[in-house]
Amino acid sequence: MRYINLIILTVLFSVTWCWVQNDQNISEMVHTEIQEEIKVLIRDYIQTQLPTATNLKFTNVWSETINSEEVKAYFKYSFDEAEGDGGRTGMLIDGYARLNKNGVVKQGVETWTLREIQISNNHIIFKEGITLTPGNDSSNSLNE
Repeated sequence: MRYINLIILTVLFSVTWCWVQNDQNISEMVHTEIQEEIKVLIRDYIQTQLPTATNLKFTNVWSETINSEEVKAYFKYSFDEAEGDGGRTGMLIDGYARLNKNGVVKQGVETWTLREIQISNNHIIFKEGITLTPGNDSSNSLNE
């Protein structure tokens, strides 16, 4: 019985070793380049659309291969935004982007086309609290 268990264990180790050592459809270098480009895209968008935003930080950026022609890149980032009255609000956003292989090679590098960006969660953190005073009027206005 010991020999049978040893043979089964050896076969399992061999199969998992071959599976892990298999060539990936998309190289790690491509994943790294896609992750960096996603960061640049988000940074440029925030600087253009929200010029008062500061402290942009990427908490997580990672990607996975869907198939040999598609990659899904996940991101999580935060930044502070100035409010109209001089206060600041923290924003925490996470989501993902889907990219497809374009088939075009420019300067020896594969090109990828961004097909979709999906924001999964959007959290707002008020740096200074907001006081809610119900019953002031029918609109339930916010007082600071």
